[in-house]
Amino acid sequence: MGADEGDFMELLIASERVGEWLDTLANKKLPSVRRARAASELASAACARATYWEEAQQNDAESMLKEALDALVCPNLQDTDKTHNAERERLRHALEECLVA
Repeated sequence: MGADEGDFMELLIASERVGEWLDTLANKKLPSVRRARAASELASAACARATYWEEAQQNDAESMLKEALDALVCPNLQDTDKTHNAERERLRHALEECLVA
């Protein structure tokens, strides 16, 4: 495989993975743990590889992450279930880390 083919494959894979992570973040029906994992994986990939960073930028990942974070800190979404609050806090932390990345 030549350099151009390798670059193309990396871009293709990055595009698919970033899209999957953003779809996961946008799906509010999924458990917070799964959404937090997607945010964490997106942040790690974007920090490690320029291809992932560029894909995240092109897919407006920052605004999606901010929207998800805003939904978590909205006072009317407080829950009395401690387990749910702990999951929400893990997701909030993962989203903040991803925004910093």
